[in-house]
Amino acid sequence: MNHSPSEIIANLLVNANKAVFDQLAATGLKWPVFTSVVPDTPDKLLTVYDTTGIKDGRLETGETIVHPGWQIMSRSLFPQSSYRMADLLFQWSDTVVNTNVTIQAKTVDSMVIPITTYQVVGLFKTGPILTAGQDEKRRFLFTLNGTTTIKQL
Repeated sequence: MNHSPSEIIANLLVNANKAVFDQLAATGLKWPVFTSVVPDTPDKLLTVYDTTGIKDGRLETGETIVHPGWQIMSRSLFPQSSYRMADLLFQWSDTVVNTNVTIQAKTVDSMVIPITTYQVVGLFKTGPILTAGQDEKRRFLFTLNGTTTIKQL
C-alpha cells in the first residue's frame, strides 16, 4: 500500500463530511483531522493512529492476511463535546462497508506517492469508547479502537 491505514481512514472521514484537513474549514460537526501527530492547536480535533493489527492466518496461496489496527482520538476543552464526537464516529464506523477512497498524488521527502484508490471493506471496533483522561492543557480525550480490512485497487 502507498498510504498507512491512518491516512486512509483520515481521508475516509473527510470524504464522509465528518472531518476536514483545513483547520479554517472546521465547523461544529466537522473537526480538523490529523494522522499520527497531535498538534498543540486547535483545542478541538481528531487524530487517527495506526495500532497493532491482527494477523489472521494465510490463504492457500501463501499470502498472509493482516487486519491493520486503528485508533481515533477526539480532543476538546469540554468532555461532553469530545465524547459526543467520539460517539458519532463510533456509530458512523458501522456504516463503512466496501467504501472506496482515493488519495491524491503528492511528493514527500522527494518521493512521489502516486494517486491511489483503496477499498475499505469495514471498520471493526474492538471495544467501547474509552476515556483517555486529560492532556497537559486539561483538554478531554476519548478514543475508539478497532481493526480494518483495506484493499488497494
